[in-house]
Amino acid sequence: MNKFNNGIDADSENEEFGETEHIAGERTRHRDTHISFHFRPSGEVTLDGLSGKTAKERRRQQATKIIFLGASIEALGQNRWIHYSRNKNAYTGQKRYRGKEYTYAFVPSAVDCLEELGVIEHQRAFPCAPMAGSYGYQSRFRLVPDAGLILPKYCCDPFETVRLKDASKRLVDYPETDRTLRMRRETYEINEALCSIEIELESEACVRRGPHIFCQTGNLDDNLQPKCVVINPARNSVYRVFSNGKWNLGGRLYGGWWQNVPSSERTNIHIDGFATVEEDYQQLHPRLLYHFVDKEPIGDAYTIDGWDRPLCKRSFNIAINARTEFAAIGAIQNLVGGPGARECATKLLGAIKNHHRPIERFFHTGIGLTLQHIDSQMASHVVRSMLKQGIVCLPIHDSFIVRAGNQSQLLEVMEEAYCCVI
Repeated sequence: MNKFNNGIDADSENEEFGETEHIAGERTRHRDTHISFHFRPSGEVTLDGLSGKTAKERRRQQATKIIFLGASIEALGQNRWIHYSRNKNAYTGQKRYRGKEYTYAFVPSAVDCLEELGVIEHQRAFPCAPMAGSYGYQSRFRLVPDAGLILPKYCCDPFETVRLKDASKRLVDYPETDRTLRMRRETYEINEALCSIEIELESEACVRRGPHIFCQTGNLDDNLQPKCVVINPARNSVYRVFSNGKWNLGGRLYGGWWQNVPSSERTNIHIDGFATVEEDYQQLHPRLLYHFVDKEPIGDAYTIDGWDRPLCKRSFNIAINARTEFAAIGAIQNLVGGPGARECATKLLGAIKNHHRPIERFFHTGIGLTLQHIDSQMASHVVRSMLKQGIVCLPIHDSFIVRAGNQSQLLEVMEEAYCCVI
């Protein structure tokens, strides 16, 4: 069975960079970004008007500087609004993931301080009425245009490399076990290796502005303008994310900036100045499902007569991740768009299930997170096995980027990982 495909057709779903978080009783506006405490100044951040004499005041001052740094970095990128919570409950159990300064006592007051200093534009949200099912927007802010920004040197600290989210996708605390300690140690070793190499993106479709790389995707936005992704190379560490409060769901490696590079541009990634290649497991999730029923898939999993292949692929992934048929049809409907989208989505889901009758029972069961856990185990095996050979590879869930001269070793290790995990 040919399980590999030369950098094409990777079955990967990139998570947001930073964290997508759902706070109970609150929602965020489209394209806002969550406040980040992972960017840390390498030197001193100067803000006139700040002073701290007591230990508590100095910690609040540090929180203020970290928030200002994050707003400054965002201002040189897309200058999106940065949302944060003024709900005390949102900060419970978050020190593990964001550091000691990320508390209800410090964050809202630090944002208020920056507003008083005149360096941010601030929209404070007010608590919504306590009605059943009601919720309001989070507060948000962004750097003012004339803030006189001089961006200091900074680094990105992931803090916690083993992350657990509940069913609402909120990061939650957890007790340490031998398993979590082992995973953290393994991820730390991976990050040490990643930080030891130079990773660059050299492409005419990508432009460097300040600390960011603006990379065209080849698609158009709603205004018929070229879409761009904004990449911050400071994000050169990875972390594992588990879902629904369970250690056997999810577990993929996220966080590396190369994961956000459009697939068409990943051939332009260089490691230590050398050209790279990408290898991936071909149609991994369909193959895993067929393995569960002791059958082999026939032909291409995403090629269905009368339907666009990329649409089939995305719809297949929706179908295995959705928990109900209703939810699956709704998500595919949004994907299709336009008049008659609901009918089209229903027909497409039916065509996918008919095409994959041996594994039909797995659709709209939420099994996608189980499959992600399997591919996360394979990815961890691949990255760590390559490190034992002195080779650093960049993980993208079920695909991997290495220097061109290391391609054969990578393919061998990928085969080994598949056999070991499956």
